[in-house]
Amino acid sequence: MKVNEQKQIRGENNPVVFWHSDPVGPDETIVLAGGNFGPDAVVELSALSGEPKAKEAWTPIKPLQATPISLKAVVPAKWEPGIYACRVRCGDGVSKTVFVNAPDVWWKQGDEGIDRARCGGWLRVLGKCLDFGGGASVDLAPVDKPGVAIKLELENASCYSLKATIPKELPVGRYRVLVGNGKGGQDGLREAGALEILPAKSEPRIVLSVADFGADPTGMKDCSLAIVQTTERLAALGGGVVFFPRGRYRIDSVLRSGNYIDSPLLVPEGVTFRGESQDLVSLWWPDRVKALTTLIQGGSDFTVENLSIYTQGYHSCIITGDSNVRIRNVRIRANSYYMSPGPNGGTHHNRTIKPPAASGSAILLWGANNQVTDCDIGSSNIGFDIRCGRGNLISGNTGAGHFMQSPSEMIFENNTGCIGNIALHMGGTLCKHVYYAHNTALANCVYGDHEAMTMDGAACAYVGRVKNVIGTGFTLAKDWHIVGKRPKRGTMKDMHGTAVYIIDGRGVGQYRWVTGYDGLDVTIDREWDLPPDASSLITIGGFNGRHLFIGNKCTDTGTAIQLYPSNCECIIAEYQCVRTSNINSLGKIKKDKETGVTAWQPSWYNQFLDNHIIVGNGWGGGSTQIDRWIGGESTLNIWGWNVDYFCDESDADQDSFLTPESLMEIIGEDSPRTRCIPSSRFQIVRRHRIDNNSSIRIHGAVADALIEGCDIKLARKGIRIDMEMDYKQPEDLGQCFDFDPEPDAEHRPIKFLSPEAVLVRKNSFREVQIPYSGTALEEAKVEK
Repeated sequence: MKVNEQKQIRGENNPVVFWHSDPVGPDETIVLAGGNFGPDAVVELSALSGEPKAKEAWTPIKPLQATPISLKAVVPAKWEPGIYACRVRCGDGVSKTVFVNAPDVWWKQGDEGIDRARCGGWLRVLGKCLDFGGGASVDLAPVDKPGVAIKLELENASCYSLKATIPKELPVGRYRVLVGNGKGGQDGLREAGALEILPAKSEPRIVLSVADFGADPTGMKDCSLAIVQTTERLAALGGGVVFFPRGRYRIDSVLRSGNYIDSPLLVPEGVTFRGESQDLVSLWWPDRVKALTTLIQGGSDFTVENLSIYTQGYHSCIITGDSNVRIRNVRIRANSYYMSPGPNGGTHHNRTIKPPAASGSAILLWGANNQVTDCDIGSSNIGFDIRCGRGNLISGNTGAGHFMQSPSEMIFENNTGCIGNIALHMGGTLCKHVYYAHNTALANCVYGDHEAMTMDGAACAYVGRVKNVIGTGFTLAKDWHIVGKRPKRGTMKDMHGTAVYIIDGRGVGQYRWVTGYDGLDVTIDREWDLPPDASSLITIGGFNGRHLFIGNKCTDTGTAIQLYPSNCECIIAEYQCVRTSNINSLGKIKKDKETGVTAWQPSWYNQFLDNHIIVGNGWGGGSTQIDRWIGGESTLNIWGWNVDYFCDESDADQDSFLTPESLMEIIGEDSPRTRCIPSSRFQIVRRHRIDNNSSIRIHGAVADALIEGCDIKLARKGIRIDMEMDYKQPEDLGQCFDFDPEPDAEHRPIKFLSPEAVLVRKNSFREVQIPYSGTALEEAKVEK
């Protein structure tokens, strides 16, 4: 790069790029987010040819659509698929170069957790643009031997995930990881940080059978004492395997300190509970008057494998643990209403079980590097409760819903019958990097909100201006949200790990992590690309995003997937939906009715790629705003959901939508705005396929969105661009109420809550009654 060009890049008023959409191919649109994009902005592209350090000349491309913070430019149709260098030029100023379609590694996970794997183990690389046309590669270079690289064998590869085998003979130590996607030659390789290789794990030396300690395999006598004696003997010897030969082992209580007391089976560190096989061995807990907190309890570094667990009547959790837990090939049958008339019935066979009879999950894990694989779970409550932790693997399991509270860097894949959420409950502030892939959602999921997958629980601590912006520090212009003496921060215990989002003004579209705060002084993890100033508005709150939802199938559920705010940089790709309701992406501005405190929860940079609505008609006959309560016709719904307050079951009135006056009050300005500040920005819908009875809708205060290359057939409406609609919501939210009325005197579009800078390009329709519609369609750019 020339010296004078470097000076231009550093210029204060030069264009800045924060984010770019990819993967993107020839004749598809690159979306750029940034700032200082003037009216003369031009996107310059250069294709990496595949030869080392060889680049074509920069090709200037006029954007199809441009705003001061967003550019949309089409890759030339004649170009080959590959990695494209990209920058923005405004006059003499030029932005830094970004590389579209280059391997973008979000995290690495091995068989021993984050950035750690064993000889003979495995390594997963997760992110985007990791493979094009089967050309992916993963190389390991010893940190102490520059120039030496070891190519790993890939078991499978996709755009979003690579799985490599670690050679058994690989020397232990630290390695640099190099990732390529088959494009760009040496210029296309990217470093993905360090990986620690550990020695292969040896099998436990000591195996003790519970039969040798008097356990009865017939299921007629309590085996608690024998199991405890076997476990304690093994722990005294330094760990090993508690072996259960073929049989049925009844467990009534546990001997501890010489007394029979109600207590779980305790699994010490380094101990494995192993059955002869899942079908040959079962541990059985009979009915109890009072539930144990859990049936099997361990701390860290324990294993349960190759056995079945049965319980009935009152119970809570089945297996609980902290970190480095392995649960493999375990069957769980935990039905509190077994041989009873159910939660609302009378007496059957002299058994009456009153709710709540099961208050816990089948498996509850709190820590890091846990693995639950190839298990068969049947439970009165949810199957998995995964709380916090990093580097967990949940794979190949059957028949379990889940709650995942604040996990990060986690693989949840190839599970059947799974429904649930990824949330920031229980004081969580940060949840990122979950690979949720190739799972099959439970058919006929109609209880609760009947969502196959949803995000939830983000709280908000601040909305307002900042001052004294210097480097990685700034000062809040007013106090944190306070209600009486209680901070209005949802359930967050403190602000560490939260995110700072610039939601308006200079630098809008950037976010950073809070690393510290002292009173009103806040420190973030790195400097801003374009620092905020007096025009900027920020919000501080929880972060839930950068997740990969790939290749999941949902049948007869409610919402297939819902990005509930806050949400950022999620990829939803290759879904198959049969008789589901919406795919939702929601940004939200919510004003608390009682306190007046505002929660501002952005939805930014999400991409919906190659999803397929196979059957669009779902359970129910109505259509709510987000189609989650009573089903109806499926929609891919991108919504800027901005309200002064929400209605609930006790309200007879409608949601009160945000007004110019209430926004003026929230942000402390002297006059009302004509347009709302969008809560949803930079949403990409590409190659979405609809076979019947479905649509794509952008709705409310949404900005800088793209709908491109979608194929829609056999539907009433195809692509809809709508303002918010003012309507009267009845007290009875019955299935026959029309939540989607056509505009008239009683149903007025609200221009203040309208989409802006939407590009609709090269979509196809077959037997669609109204291909394009909506109260804000004229404000979108439509290229047919």
